[in-house]
Amino acid sequence: MQVQVEEISSCRKKLHIEYPVESVDREFSAVIKEFATHARLQGFRPGKAPLRLVRSKFAKQIREEVRDRLLPQGYKKALEQEGLRPVAVLDVEEDALQEGLGFAFHVMCDVPPVFELPTYKGLEIPVEKGEVTEDNVDAVLNQLRESEANYQDAARPVQEGDMVQVNYQGRCEKQPEKDQALAEVGVQKADAAWLLVDEKTYLPGFRDALLGQSPGAKIQVVSLYPDDFGHESLRGVEAIYDVDVLAVREKQLPEIDEAFLQRFKAESVEDLRRLVRESLEERAAAEARGKAREQIVRRLLSDTQLELPESEVQDETRETIYRMVRDVTSRGASEDELKQHKDELFESASRTAADRVKVRYILDRIAQAEEIDVTDAEFNEEVRGMAMQQRVEPEALRSYLREKNMVENVRQDVRGRKTLDFLYEQAVIVQ
Repeated sequence: MQVQVEEISSCRKKLHIEYPVESVDREFSAVIKEFATHARLQGFRPGKAPLRLVRSKFAKQIREEVRDRLLPQGYKKALEQEGLRPVAVLDVEEDALQEGLGFAFHVMCDVPPVFELPTYKGLEIPVEKGEVTEDNVDAVLNQLRESEANYQDAARPVQEGDMVQVNYQGRCEKQPEKDQALAEVGVQKADAAWLLVDEKTYLPGFRDALLGQSPGAKIQVVSLYPDDFGHESLRGVEAIYDVDVLAVREKQLPEIDEAFLQRFKAESVEDLRRLVRESLEERAAAEARGKAREQIVRRLLSDTQLELPESEVQDETRETIYRMVRDVTSRGASEDELKQHKDELFESASRTAADRVKVRYILDRIAQAEEIDVTDAEFNEEVRGMAMQQRVEPEALRSYLREKNMVENVRQDVRGRKTLDFLYEQAVIVQ
């Protein structure tokens, strides 16, 4: 068997594989004999029909069987002979296959890049670690009090941050056909509804209109729904609401007393401040580690020159676009908005995908050089974490990964994180 490798690019090869006539005829003979063993031809007992009749009767099936044997055998031998590890097979072309002639086929495939690793140990990484101040501690204590706050009746006009109970009825005088949209979105009418009066009040114009009002007041509110409103049917719509103010409640923050301290497992105010400070310092350290890891990745990307397999970048781009579209639609983006920004989405996804593929190759090469691998215990722990997030049983997820040939993908993700941890430990962090 002869093999020639045509270099389309550094990561794309075309294999020209040719069997000599002797190999083709030998395979045809073997297949014809196997067919003859089981063939049923009129006038002959099973296995007794002449080979020439078997060859004639089952010519198409015999040729297909020979093809199905020669193609994978030849491809496998060609890869072994040339030392190639394709990441994707893009196309297969075949010449005519028949007895008495050689047989050639041609495989277009993408292969991993060959590249030199940059210096990756001892990278000097500047990271500014956030300093935890007493003001930061005070802010968290206020947040803890806010989380325990309750609302009490207030005998005064409405102020910022109050809860106000109202009845309201809305209509669209300029666009009466939009009344149905108000109803469908659930903002046309409400009885005894509680609204938080602040900048996040979901009904446009209600915050400003309610400030200064007292229980018993009857007011009219003009609501102009913004162009980026979550429901497209109400964007730019003006609605008029008749509103009855029923009650006002003000926020009451709890004192930091013994009961409050017990809820947070603290023995004193000083102890609570210590716990908060330690938590903030741990968070700051984690953020600094994250920033350092990001800088390490950026250094590796900028310091490494390699051409990427186009098929892998295309696959990663599709996955990235899918994730981006899912994210923006979950935030209320319409199909029209996606179409308007499709070129920007594709360009951003392509850049992100190329970087992801490049980082995977770099980290994989470093892992090989440093003999970083994934133990079964680490793999099982990763699967347990994934199963918990997806709310499925670990064994069910493990079976799914095996069925979809995704086990190595998970191992690669874990190995990549371990390699990045190794690079962080080897780096010189300058603060």
